[in-house]
Amino acid sequence: MNFNCNFNGGRLWIAGAATRLSRKQAGLTKTMSLPPAPAQAPAPTKRTRTSGGGGGGGIGIGGGGGGGIGNEGLLHMVTHPVILSKLTQMRRAETSSKHFRELLSEITLFLGFAATQDLAVESIVVQAATGGTCSGVGLKSRIAIVPIMRSGLGMVDSMLTVTPHATVYHLGMYSNPESLMPVLYFNKLPAACNTNAVVVLEPQIGTGSSLIATLDLVKEWAAGKTVNIKVLSIVASRPGLERVREAHPDVTYHLVAIDDGLEGALPVPGIGDVGARVFNS
Repeated sequence: MNFNCNFNGGRLWIAGAATRLSRKQAGLTKTMSLPPAPAQAPAPTKRTRTSGGGGGGGIGIGGGGGGGIGNEGLLHMVTHPVILSKLTQMRRAETSSKHFRELLSEITLFLGFAATQDLAVESIVVQAATGGTCSGVGLKSRIAIVPIMRSGLGMVDSMLTVTPHATVYHLGMYSNPESLMPVLYFNKLPAACNTNAVVVLEPQIGTGSSLIATLDLVKEWAAGKTVNIKVLSIVASRPGLERVREAHPDVTYHLVAIDDGLEGALPVPGIGDVGARVFNS
């Protein structure tokens, strides 16, 4: 269904939805300045690396700590060298749309397996190919995949490869280029929530306003139920991620890199306009 949006009294109103997003919820009560970069990067340890995937502009992290990004238990950073090399290729301006889509898909596959390692399972017995039976496990969780259009569409197929029985609910959300306020233009969340695990797909976190609004909607939709919510993203700006985590500290985040810079709605160096690069338009 389509939703019409208008602004009134400093709030984002979503016609047809039983919610409204305040400027504070959208993370736009003030303009956040970038935290000062550390004078010297921390020495590498088992849990610490310099983020950025070879693209520069990253911050020192250790499983989610450092640089003002706290609560590291709910922030998971990828340190695998193959994934970091793929991120570097995504950052390259000359990377073709086809190659960019492939890289996004491959990284999402990795993030998807990492994000679903704590799904609930149940014991099952199956007929073995060599005769007889054998015991194993089956997924017990009811999973919903929520891509934020349009850029999140580039992550859906890989996430369905990880969880082929999941249901996909599309949300169309973007930041107004002038006000940077979140604007909802499409919502396919059903009336009733029958899931206990939600994976939100947002390739890049800039100001964080669209992701905050999306998580607001998901939480309202799942109100009264125990739902494990996770966000999969490739790159986040430091101020945008801090803003999102301040608004939703109980959500788990899986990321590849955190960039210091933020210009308009895009992290810097970032990976560019993801929607434009995925769809070559």
